[in-house]
Amino acid sequence: MHTYDACVSAPPAARLERHAVGLGMLSSLLAGRATSRLIYLATTVLLLPVWGEQRYGTYAAAMATFSWVMALVVLGPEKAVLKFVPRAPRTGPIVAQALLFMARWLPLPLIAGFLLVLVLEGASRRAVYLGVAAMLVSLACMQLLVALHRLAGRPRYDSLSYLALSAAQLVLLGVAAAGHLLPVGYVGAMIGVQQAINLGLSVTLARPSLRIRHRPRFLRRLVWTAVLLAGTDLFLFGASAVLFTILTRSTHADQVGRFYALSTLWSAGVTMLLFVFRVYAPRVSLRLVGRAGPAGRDRAVRLARLVMAYNAGWLAVAASVVGLTGLASPSSVTHQLLVWVGLLATRVPAVAGLLWASYLLENTDATAPRVIGLAAVAGLAVVAATGAAVVPALGVVGMIISYTAGDLAFALFIAALGRQRRQPHFPPARLGAQRVGGHVSGDGEQPRRKLGARHVAGAGPIHAQENLLGQVLGQVALADQVREQ
Repeated sequence: MHTYDACVSAPPAARLERHAVGLGMLSSLLAGRATSRLIYLATTVLLLPVWGEQRYGTYAAAMATFSWVMALVVLGPEKAVLKFVPRAPRTGPIVAQALLFMARWLPLPLIAGFLLVLVLEGASRRAVYLGVAAMLVSLACMQLLVALHRLAGRPRYDSLSYLALSAAQLVLLGVAAAGHLLPVGYVGAMIGVQQAINLGLSVTLARPSLRIRHRPRFLRRLVWTAVLLAGTDLFLFGASAVLFTILTRSTHADQVGRFYALSTLWSAGVTMLLFVFRVYAPRVSLRLVGRAGPAGRDRAVRLARLVMAYNAGWLAVAASVVGLTGLASPSSVTHQLLVWVGLLATRVPAVAGLLWASYLLENTDATAPRVIGLAAVAGLAVVAATGAAVVPALGVVGMIISYTAGDLAFALFIAALGRQRRQPHFPPARLGAQRVGGHVSGDGEQPRRKLGARHVAGAGPIHAQENLLGQVLGQVALADQVREQ
């Protein structure tokens, strides 16, 4: 953890430079993730003929149902730590140790439940669902661990971990193709591989700790912010879970396996874009501190308005074409796949714009995560309502229409609430000799050493960090910066 401490305790300018991402580092990270993603895609597609449509359909439905787990378990906490740690270095190690504890222990109850059901019921549908949930939580914890390694200045662990996972997937695909692994066995083997990788990643970081529980207010704010920051990802994965559930229970249930394989290909691009955003998140977070925050919010609002216009036009055209041509009922499977590919391809600009807008917004100030959270709730509500109305009639075409309607609602909330209504007041840097935000006081040479006569005991740096979280995760990290100047 000493390397990690050095990374997060550097002065602001040094931290900005330390989190710079060069072309070589980005290429290495993308190579590891892209290789893993390509093998995952190949595995997803090839398992369909290996297992047959019925067995694969159960596996695909379970994967779609629990796709939101990764967003809730890791992407929110990961975003919080990537945004928070560079801005507030002294509390960074405490947060990292707590997340390390979570990554080590969180998958174990689900794994135990999976093994228990496997013993009692054998390779049942319930066992597949529990196994997939445990597998996705293990994968989520792996993503969290490699993020901590990147913050500690060890990005190679990211690439190496995903290359190891890719090699394991290829081996398991070969075993499944030979007829020795059905969905339950495949899922169980993947859980074992992921847990082995997670163990190797965790022991090279530090000893996990729950010291953060001694700061309950700080912990509550951190958890709430992490949940809100997961809003975009929860919306994306939650929408898939809701719509696949509706499709599974409709008369178009035979389309589940084929569209899941296709949507996995589609999601690869989305996933890689989100990963690039996370790689740059620490640096972007530092750049959007303070006065740069309102400009970032304005840019996000402008992007959201463009996304709204595009999606509104897309829905109008799609409704007209479906109504006039019967596009939802193609004559063959090949024609069906071509229709789905065409519809998804036309959504690319709007999805990329929406992700960029939410990324800018969530890295600005204290109210931004709330806007993202509200937008996610609204988007999911629209997806569910639209899906319930059109998926039973249109099948996958109705799913794609529902996705777009949800994106429109998400963008609408960003455009309506994303702009900062009031220009915040940022005290000048010379306030190092005074109190900043009511948290720091003392003389100009050593502002931490003495407390003013009107300060109560215990109002020093520890509680300053707790009260500062609302600013660090939103407004500004002034206290840390002033103390370091």
